Amino acid sequence: MRCNECNVDLAENAKVCPLCGSKASDEEAVIKNMITAEYPEYGELRPLEYYIQKNDVYFGKWMMVGIVALSAILLVISAIFSFLDTVLYIVLPVVYALAAIVYFVSSLKEKKNHARGAMYFIMLAILDGIIVLAGYLTTKGIGQGYYALGSAVVALLALMILGGKYPQEIDNELAGRFHR
Repeated sequence: MRCNECNVDLAENAKVCPLCGSKASDEEAVIKNMITAEYPEYGELRPLEYYIQKNDVYFGKWMMVGIVALSAILLVISAIFSFLDTVLYIVLPVVYALAAIVYFVSSLKEKKNHARGAMYFIMLAILDGIIVLAGYLTTKGIGQGYYALGSAVVALLALMILGGKYPQEIDNELAGRFHR
């Protein structure tokens, strides 16, 4: 017996492929005299609702989308009305620090957010790092990046506290995201 869909040899008495569920063909096995382990019983495929749950969209994703949208709006408005330095070096870092604090509190309350929060804290720290770099380049020193540096420290401290409290969950989440 053979499955033409998966191109695998099946047991002599197999009627259905255990991998894809298609009907087994009566063809001769490609590899002969090879002893294989027993195939598991074919079961029903899981419905799509099993993989996609209604409440799978969580607070952090929408908060980060809101932060990025708010940042873009503030930067455009400040560029038009000529107060870009104030928004870039003071307002945005304060917004990022507040977002890190709000997300930290929510991730302590909701067990689901412990690991997912790690990615958002890293993203907030990177955004602050870009602002610190811009402040460094424009003033030939740390200059205007103090607020952003403080905000990055807040995000990284929150990440460290969560990492100390839930190390395995966060390690698994980061390993899954970065495929290590």
